[in-house]
Amino acid sequence: RRVLFRSCVGCVWFLFLFETWLCCNINDLELSFDNFIVFRSDGGVLLAVKRNLNYKRIIVNYIPGIEQVFVLIKYNDLNLLLGCIYIPPNTQSNTYLERCGLVEDIVANYFIDNILVIGDFNLHGFSLNDENSINNPLTNIVINSYINYLSLNQFNNIPNYRNENILDLIFSDTYLDTIVPDSLYTPLLDSYQPPLEFFIQLTH
Repeated sequence: RRVLFRSCVGCVWFLFLFETWLCCNINDLELSFDNFIVFRSDGGVLLAVKRNLNYKRIIVNYIPGIEQVFVLIKYNDLNLLLGCIYIPPNTQSNTYLERCGLVEDIVANYFIDNILVIGDFNLHGFSLNDENSINNPLTNIVINSYINYLSLNQFNNIPNYRNENILDLIFSDTYLDTIVPDSLYTPLLDSYQPPLEFFIQLTH
């Protein structure tokens, strides 16, 4: 299991989980996410949002092979888009292109102010703003075009265990602070995909 956390100062607001292997026979209450509302795409991803926030799930068209959940958070006068995504290995570049177009449509239709998209993209050798990736340069170009169009940055520099590749990517158009491995909220650690904690600053 790979887990990433979103936290604010003094509290946890969002939790992102990947490769959950959940199914319809497992109820949200069994997960013990007290004070969180849970959004799932079973078998793939889970996004938990603090219950006292103003939230709305954004329903998107199914893309074969991709697990994803999108939630709109209204915070003061800001619209924050949260995305939790799992893309399996050896996914073709046209599928990445379709997923990128989907996010661009959400941003246009919901008047998004800030974006936070986190996921296991399985992009071996991904290089930010570099068309000469180690593997699949076409997919690298697609992702870079997407993040440039939406003015995003990739913030995670912590590689996967025994692997110099960074597969768990954190994209945002605002400032993220102190991305560090974290074990405080994770009873069972996955050494291959360490849990991460970070802070986000919401801005227009």
